[in-house]
Amino acid sequence: MAITYDEYLKIIDGSDAKFYHTNLHIHTPATPWDWNSFENQTTRADEISPERFFDALNTTSLDLIAITDHNTVAWCEALMTLAQKAREEGRSKLYILPGVEITSYEGPHIIGIFNDDIQIIKEINAMLISFGLSGEGKQDDRVGLNRKKEYTLSDIVIEIESLGGIVIAPHVHNKMGLWGHRDFRGRYDVLLHKYVNILAAPSGEIKRVSDPSGNTRLLYKNMDTDQIKKSFAFINTSDCHRLEDFELDTTWMKMGKPTLEGIKQITYEPELRVSHEIKFSDEDVEHKEKFHFVEPPQINYPYIIGMTIRGGNLDSQIVRFSPHQNSIIGKNYAGKSAIVDMIRFALDEIPPTDTDEHVTLVKRLTGILTEGGCVNIYIKPLDNRIIALSRVLSTTYGNLDGRPDVFMLIDERFEKQTDLALEEVFRIETYPQGEVVKIKDRVSEQMRIIDALGKINEVISIIKNEETNGETTLLGKIVRNGEKILTLSERIEILIEDVRDIEDLENEIAELEKLIDAKVFEELKGWANIKGKLKSFIRSFNEILELSETTKEKTLTEMEDGAEIYSVMPKDFNPNEDSIDDFEKYITTVYQQALIQFANDLDEKFEALKNINEKLIDLEKIRQERYDQAASDIREIADDEAEDVHDVLVERFTNKQEKLAYLLERKEDLEKRQTEIEEAKKARSILIEEFGDIRREITNRRREIVELITGGLAENVTADLIEEGDYSDYFQLLEDIAKDITSRDNKIQNKNQQLQKVVQNIKPLQLVEIIRGNNANRLIDASGVTDNTARIFMSMGERNLHRLETCIVNDKFIILFKKEGDENFTAIDEGLSGGEQALALICVAMIPKEMPLVIDQPEDELGPALITHELVEQVRAIKSLRQLIFVTHVANIPVLGDSEQVVYIQQYIKDGMKFSVIECEGSLDDLKIVDKLLELDGGEGAFKKRADRYSPLLNI
Repeated sequence: MAITYDEYLKIIDGSDAKFYHTNLHIHTPATPWDWNSFENQTTRADEISPERFFDALNTTSLDLIAITDHNTVAWCEALMTLAQKAREEGRSKLYILPGVEITSYEGPHIIGIFNDDIQIIKEINAMLISFGLSGEGKQDDRVGLNRKKEYTLSDIVIEIESLGGIVIAPHVHNKMGLWGHRDFRGRYDVLLHKYVNILAAPSGEIKRVSDPSGNTRLLYKNMDTDQIKKSFAFINTSDCHRLEDFELDTTWMKMGKPTLEGIKQITYEPELRVSHEIKFSDEDVEHKEKFHFVEPPQINYPYIIGMTIRGGNLDSQIVRFSPHQNSIIGKNYAGKSAIVDMIRFALDEIPPTDTDEHVTLVKRLTGILTEGGCVNIYIKPLDNRIIALSRVLSTTYGNLDGRPDVFMLIDERFEKQTDLALEEVFRIETYPQGEVVKIKDRVSEQMRIIDALGKINEVISIIKNEETNGETTLLGKIVRNGEKILTLSERIEILIEDVRDIEDLENEIAELEKLIDAKVFEELKGWANIKGKLKSFIRSFNEILELSETTKEKTLTEMEDGAEIYSVMPKDFNPNEDSIDDFEKYITTVYQQALIQFANDLDEKFEALKNINEKLIDLEKIRQERYDQAASDIREIADDEAEDVHDVLVERFTNKQEKLAYLLERKEDLEKRQTEIEEAKKARSILIEEFGDIRREITNRRREIVELITGGLAENVTADLIEEGDYSDYFQLLEDIAKDITSRDNKIQNKNQQLQKVVQNIKPLQLVEIIRGNNANRLIDASGVTDNTARIFMSMGERNLHRLETCIVNDKFIILFKKEGDENFTAIDEGLSGGEQALALICVAMIPKEMPLVIDQPEDELGPALITHELVEQVRAIKSLRQLIFVTHVANIPVLGDSEQVVYIQQYIKDGMKFSVIECEGSLDDLKIVDKLLELDGGEGAFKKRADRYSPLLNI
C-alpha cells in the first residue's frame, strides 16, 4: 500500500479537539455611533464595507469569531456569507457565528451567540424587537424601552437559551459588566443562573479557588467565594472596535470543530478547554493562583498522527489520533484491541521471537490483518519531521518477516529512506491487554517501566545482547574475546606439553655429535639440515601451483560463460556517438580479449612455476645423493663394526635433528600464542572496565528517573532505587555453575543457603578475583560459606569465570503508593490492593517521556473511585505533555479526562466474515460521540460528574 501525500492529508483532516483562535466579542460598523466613538479609531464606519471588514479579518490567525454589535444583527448575514464562500473556495479557514450584545434596562450588557446558521438571524432579530429594541442598533436602544413588560437580565438569558444560544457576560469588571456595574443589585441572582456560565474578564484578574472538598473553581478576582458557590468559564475581554484589534485580548479554545457546540464545552472544562497558565500573585490575597490567557504551547513531544489499514477485519479503515488523549471505545469484541496490535506491528514494537507474547501477537496479526495485509502509519518525531512507515504482514514458521519501510515527507512527497533507523527517531511504550496486571504480579518486571522512561533499554542491550541491529555489542565483543582466550589457552597447553623435551633433546644431539668425528660428520649434518628447508620449499610451491590451477580454471569458465565474441569489431568506434549494438559489441570484445590475454599470461606463469618446482625436486634428489655419499664416506673410513655404529648414530642424529626443528617451530608458535593471549587479556580488562562504566551509567540514569517520579505529577506515587538490590540473575548463574563443577560425590551441602551467602556478600567481579587467586580463606571470611563450598568454588574454570565477569546484579526498583487517608507511602508489593498496585504502575508509566503511551484497558482491576479520583486526574495532568492512547470499556476515562479524540469501533458480520468499522470519531462536542459514550459502563454518571467537576449547577 503506497505512502502518499493525499493519504496523509486525509488523515490530518480529523475532528479531534484542538486549540482554535477565537474572538467572541467583535463589533462592526453596523452601529456607526459605537464604531466611530471608539478611542483612537483609525477608520470611520462609512469607509468600511462588509467585504473590506471580512478581508481584514481573513488576514488574521483567527479561526472562529462572533459578531456582537449592540442590539442588532445587521451585518451578521453578509459576513457569514462571505466567510462561507471563502471557505468553499479554499481562501479562508474562518467561521463566523451570529451574535448580539444586548443592553438591559437594568444597565449591564449581556451577549448571546448562536449557531452558524443564517436562518436563525431572523429569529434573533425578532427576539430583539420583542425586547423593545429597534433591531437597528440605535444609540438609545435598551431592553424594555416603549414596552409595558419589563424584561430582566434573567429573562434575556432564558430567551437566548431558548434559541439554542449561549450566554456570555462581557467585560464583567467594568461599569457595563454584570459585576462592575455599581447600580445593579441583582448581580448574584444573574450570576447564579444556570445558563450564565461564561464570563469575559481581563487576563490575570481571574482567581483559581481550591475548596476544602477538593473542587477547583474559577471566579473573578473580588467575588466572594462563600456567596458564589459555582464556578465560571472565562474568556478574554476583546470587545474589538477597530480593524487593527481583531487579535487583541483573544482566547484560544480547544474544540473538535469551530462551532457553538465547541464553545459550550468550556463550561464543563474551563481549564482544559481554554489555553492559559496559572501564575502566583504577589498580592496579599487569600487565593494567589491567577488565571492568565496565553497562546497554546507548541507540541514538543513525538506522537502518532494516524494510520491506514488494508486487509483483514479492519480493511480500508483510517484511524486518526490526537497528540493528546485518545480513547478507543466500542462493544466487546468490536476490534478495539486490534488497533493496538496494528500500531505495534507498524512501529515494529514486537516481543522477542522466543517468547509466548511473540507467538500470541503473530497469531492475532495473521487472524486480524491476514497475510499480505498492510498498515501505513504516520508519525511526528521530536524533530518535527513527518515520517511514514509501511509494513506488509509476512510470516515464516510463526515469525514475522522484514521490517517497516520508512518514508519522509519532502516537498509534499513521501520519499523512501534507506539510512533512517526507526528506533533512532521514534519509540512507543505499549501495554497490551492484561499487561499491567502481569507486571503488577511480577515485581522484577517493573524495572521495564523505569528503563523505558530513561531511554535505558538501548544502553542495556549493549550489555545484555551480543548483537543489536546486526552489529556486535560490547557484550558480544567480551564473549568473542573470552572465546579467543579459551582457544589460545587450550592451544598453549598443548604447545607447552610439546616443547617441554627441547632441552633434553638438544643435550642428546650434543652427545651424539661428540661420538662422531666432527669433520667427517659436519658434512652429513649439513645435508640433513638442508632437507627440512628443501621440503618446506617444495610444499609451498605445490600450494601455489594448486592455487594457480584453480585461478586458471575459473578464468576459462568465465570465458565460456561470457558473451559471444563478435567477429568484426566496430570500425572507428566512438562511445559517445555509436549505436547501442556497436557499443555492446565493443565492450564484449574488450572483455573477452582481456580474459584471453589473462589466460595466456597465466599459462606462462604456470609453466614457470612448474619449472621452478621441478628444479627444486631435482635439487632434493641431488641433496639426497650427496647426503648418501657423505654417509658412504663415513662407512669407508670406519671398519664394519664402526660402520654399523655410524649408521645407527647417523639415523638417530637425523631423526633427532628433524624432531628438534619441529619442536623449535612449536616453541616459536608458543611464544606467539603467549603474546596473543596477553594482549587478549589486556583487551578484556579494558572491555570489562567499559562494561562496568555502562552498568554504572544505567544506575545513574535510573536514579534520575526515580527523582523524576518522586517529584512528578502524581502526588500519591513515589519510588526508590536500591543499587544492585536484585540478586536473582546472579543467583541463577551460580546455580548453573554449581551444576557444572559438582558431581554426586563432590557436591555443595545446603546449596541454596550457601549460594545466597555468596550473592549477598560478594559481587561477581570480587568472586572472580578470589577464585583466580585461589584464596579459599578469603571466600570463607567474606561470605561465611563452608570449607567444602570454598574448595569446590576454587575448582571453577576460566569459562565460568568469564560468565561471572559479565554477570549483572540488577538494581531493584520500588514503587510506593500512598493510600487515601494514609500519611505514609506503602511499597507496591506490601499491603496494597490489586487496584492500588495497578494504579501505581500506570501512574509511573504515564510520567512524561518522549514517546507515546499505549495502554489497552487501563481500568483493569481499578474500581470506579480509583478511576475517577486518581487515574483520570493523572491523565488530565499528563496529556498536554505526552500522547496517550487508551482502549477502554468505561466512560469515566474519556469523559472525565475530556479526551481530545474518541474513536468508536463497531463490528459487523457479512457473509460469515467479521469486519470492524470506525463508525464515528471526534471529541466530546460531537453529539454522535456523546451518544456512544453514554452506552458505555457508567456513561450517564460520567457526564454528571463532568458537569459537577467545577460547579454542581451545570447540567448536561
